[in-house]
Amino acid sequence: MQFAANREVSPSGLGNDRSTSRSPSRPPSRSPSRPPSRSPSSWIMSDEKTNLDLELRNDLLFVNLLKNAPVPVIMSLYSIIQHPQRAENDTLRLISNIVEHKYDISFSLKNLRILIETFRTSPLYSKYLQLNISIDATIKEYQILTEACIVFKYIMPFTRVCVECVERPQLKLYELNNFTLFDESGVDTCSVWYGYCIGCKCSYYCNSLSYSGSKCNFVTRESFKFNEFIYFHGTSTVYHQRVMISFASALLSMCSSVSGFVKWYNDKLDTYQKYSFSGSTSGSRSVIKQSRKMDEKHFQINFLMYEIIKFIFMFIEVDRIEIPMSFRNADDVNTFFYQWKDRCYAAFVRFWMEHKKIFGPVCSDTCSICLVVDGHQKPDRPICKFNNCFDNTINELGPVLVGCPYSSVRNIDGRNPHHLCPKHIEQLNLDTNEDALRFEKSDDLNGIDQCNIKRHELMNHSGRKSSYGILMSFLNCGIVVGFDESIRSESPRRLLRHLIRMAKISMIPRGVVYDNACSIKLYMDANYGGDYFQRS
Repeated sequence: MQFAANREVSPSGLGNDRSTSRSPSRPPSRSPSRPPSRSPSSWIMSDEKTNLDLELRNDLLFVNLLKNAPVPVIMSLYSIIQHPQRAENDTLRLISNIVEHKYDISFSLKNLRILIETFRTSPLYSKYLQLNISIDATIKEYQILTEACIVFKYIMPFTRVCVECVERPQLKLYELNNFTLFDESGVDTCSVWYGYCIGCKCSYYCNSLSYSGSKCNFVTRESFKFNEFIYFHGTSTVYHQRVMISFASALLSMCSSVSGFVKWYNDKLDTYQKYSFSGSTSGSRSVIKQSRKMDEKHFQINFLMYEIIKFIFMFIEVDRIEIPMSFRNADDVNTFFYQWKDRCYAAFVRFWMEHKKIFGPVCSDTCSICLVVDGHQKPDRPICKFNNCFDNTINELGPVLVGCPYSSVRNIDGRNPHHLCPKHIEQLNLDTNEDALRFEKSDDLNGIDQCNIKRHELMNHSGRKSSYGILMSFLNCGIVVGFDESIRSESPRRLLRHLIRMAKISMIPRGVVYDNACSIKLYMDANYGGDYFQRS
């Protein structure tokens, strides 16, 4: 379609309404004394002719507009750019600038508004003339030439009224800075808005709410369940839920790591920017600088928080969860995790240990008749080497040596030769007695030493700086029902601690399979009923 250049298009004056031609010098003769007589049939014919003239006039107007203006492009731009949070004049001005850059045709805002309203409300256009065209390339070209950033995504609060006040007043909306939105198909620029209640001084965001002067946010079921975007106040990035689902699927099906997924995502976007797929309708319309990459640590903490909140709402009867104001503060984030870890673990064990009661024997006829316990040392991590940390929650076993679960500080310039965490570095500085670092041999008590399997953790792995992986229990149908991180190596007392923890939550199967079961049997025969394995 060719368009006239370097001129302004106006809908007025297009399609002059003249059904018959008359000479200006010869006006129609009419008797001044009385109007011409009209029969009822002539009235009907005259009304039909008027309607036909009106339809013809509208058709001529449509034809002239289609000949002189890129109507499909303008209407497609309007459908994409217009938004309740964007002023109408700003929308029209942006459309006018894009069309002028592309087709060298200028529109006044008034004429552009008339054109859009004419075609938007026209059944003829919506039924016959509306074209499905891709204008992503046009928008990107305009942004590159003008260095403008057009926002297409608006991240709004999860509610427009205050849910804390009894009167439910309307919230006053405010716009935050433009943030980066990571979607499965690309990176976009989005505008984040929040609502503020003057009465209770509560601020509402996409997934959370906060009170004035508070140092934490609150996530509710309503704010989290029905929202496709993930944005926690205090962060600078918005994620679409599709990105979280993509990583969860990659983790389950391919055992993908966070770093591997983030690298794949960034490389994919780089490849999309190098090649142009003209037939593609998905993807970002915004021009994003190359420096805007997905950050590995930022994505990791947001994914963990997203999954934990989803798990809590799914299995625990709570309607509101308190989360840290900022995810950059490691102490606040660790406090949140430790606050919920015992309740989440109990919900996990109870649900999967009793899955046969919930779903029926979906696995097999022998579902949930046997428990298999085994250690997996591959998922290890650097830990503090402070030995004398005990778990006192199992009354039957008494204090069980488990080790310090915190990560050690890097030994830079010999400042941390013992590879301790900040807490135990401070404790060792206060107590110059290094006996606190000695291994407590009583924890490895076997009662009678009759087994030919010898495991001396201190002697065999004295220089080890990492954990011993995970101690995991799963049913014979292949479902994991319990786990514990092995800060220290497997021992009879630590394995019994693992089993008793699960047994206090839900009934475990009578049959237990373990590769070092002989040591467990010897320990139980020698110590049951004593100080190291009390009756209950």
